[in-house]
Amino acid sequence: AEEGHVDCVRLLISLGVTDTNWQRAFLGAVSGGHTQCAKVLLQHNNGMDVEPWFLTQAAWYGHDALVDFLWHLTSPRDALACAHQQGFDGGHIAKRLALEDQRALLQKEVQHVVSQSANTTTGHKLRKL
Repeated sequence: AEEGHVDCVRLLISLGVTDTNWQRAFLGAVSGGHTQCAKVLLQHNNGMDVEPWFLTQAAWYGHDALVDFLWHLTSPRDALACAHQQGFDGGHIAKRLALEDQRALLQKEVQHVVSQSANTTTGHKLRKL
């Protein structure tokens, strides 16, 4: 997993050879930027928890595809806290969180305007009756 040999990871899993410390293998895949290996390991270990520090590591090493993959599997806010605890600046995570927060606020504003518009339109129709 650490070297990105996804076919070897699949073969070892199919033969029943598994690392008892899946986190070590998963961290190797994440640190190396091997998204496919990370996906295969997660698929095999269906119930495993994805700790925030995996996202921290992916962001630290600049593996954007892995950040995208891990973003909804763990807490980005916890990953940011983890980055600060480990002495990383967490800028990539912070920027993405800020964009998501802005997007959520904008969606709320749009929904409010749409609902106000619908209420006004309904009110005008009722007055005409």
